[in-house]
Amino acid sequence: MRLSTDQFQLSKALDAVSRLVAAQNTLPILGGIQLTATPQGLTVTATDLFSRMTVTLPAYVTEPGAVVLPASTLHDLVHRIPTATMDLQSDNATGKTIIRYGPSRTTIHGFGTEQLPAFPDLPPETAVVTLDPSVLTQIVQQTVFACAKSSDSRPILQGVQMALDPGQVTFVATDGSRLSVVRRPLPQYTGAPVRTVIPEKVMKEGAQLGSGKHPVTLTLAPGFLVWTSEDTVLQSRVLEGEFPDYARVVPQEYPVQIHFSVSDFKGGVERAQLIASRERSNALTLRHQAGSLRIEATAADLGQALEELECVSEGPEMTILFNATFMLEALKALKSDEGVMEWSGVQSAARIRDAADPTYFHVMLPLRQLV
Repeated sequence: MRLSTDQFQLSKALDAVSRLVAAQNTLPILGGIQLTATPQGLTVTATDLFSRMTVTLPAYVTEPGAVVLPASTLHDLVHRIPTATMDLQSDNATGKTIIRYGPSRTTIHGFGTEQLPAFPDLPPETAVVTLDPSVLTQIVQQTVFACAKSSDSRPILQGVQMALDPGQVTFVATDGSRLSVVRRPLPQYTGAPVRTVIPEKVMKEGAQLGSGKHPVTLTLAPGFLVWTSEDTVLQSRVLEGEFPDYARVVPQEYPVQIHFSVSDFKGGVERAQLIASRERSNALTLRHQAGSLRIEATAADLGQALEELECVSEGPEMTILFNATFMLEALKALKSDEGVMEWSGVQSAARIRDAADPTYFHVMLPLRQLV
C-alpha cells in the first residue's frame, strides 16, 4: 500500500474512529485501526465488534492495499506530524508501515496480513429517516442521561428506544426511576411503525456525527442500525428485548404547577447538592408554597443548605424529596430559561418540561418512591 494524504483530515478521521477502540481487548486486533487504500481514496476503520465506524477521505493512492496499525500509536503520531501532507507506505505481507513527513519518517509494525473482523451483512432495511444534525444532537442530550448504568441487571434499559410512526419519531430513555421523552415531527416518514433500542454509547456516537453541518441518515434493519453523515458511516447492533411501556407511569393530572427560571433553579440545586452529596441518599427537599419554591439539603457531619426561589405557581402546598443529581441532570436538559415542574402528589412521579419546547418532557419518581 502506498499513498499520500492530508494530515489534518486523517487526524479528524482518527479522532472519530478511535472512540470505538477500547484500552483493553480480548482480541489484540481490536486495538488497531485499519487503513484501506483504494482508487477512490483512503478509508479509516475501527470496531469493537458491537459497532463499526468507517471514515472516507481523499488520498492519492499509487498502490492499493490495507493494513491494521496500533490505534493509540497511529493516532498520537499523526496528530504530531508538522507537515500538511504525509506519505504512507505499507508492506501488505508484514504490516510494516513507513510514514514520511518532510525529511522525517516513522516506522510502525502493524498486524501483518490480519484485518479487522468483518461486520455482518445487514438484512433488508425496514425504515430510513434523515435528521437535522442540530436536532439529533439535542435529542441525544435530552435522553441518554436517563439510561440505566452498565451495572443494571436489565440491559434493555441501557439504551434509548426509537419509535417511528407515520409523521413522528419518539426517543425514550429510562432507568426505572426517571424517564426522558422526546417527540419530533417527521412528516417525510409515512411507513409502518418501527421500534428499536439503540445502545447509549451508540447514541453518543450519533451525536458526534450530528455535530457537523450535514444531515444524518438512520437506516434501520432487523437487529441493526446504520448512521450515515457525509463521509462517515457507523454500523451498530441494537439491543434485544422488550422495552417498558413507559406511558402507563406518566401521571395524567398535576394539581401543582410551578413555573420557574431554569438558571435560578439550577443554581440553587447546584449549591444545595454540595451539602446533599455528603449523604448516601443525595436527597433534596423541595417545598412548594404559593409563589415560592424552597430547596433544602442536610448532611449531619457538614451542615445545611436552604435556597429560596420566586416562582409562579398554582396548587396546594406540597413537600417532596428528589435525588439531587437526577434533578440537576433534568434541569440541564432544558434549552430555554423558562421551565415548568408539575407534581401529581408526594408519592407520585413529577414532570419537568421546557415551557418553550413542547417536544420534550422528563418524569422523575420522588425518593420516597424508591426506598
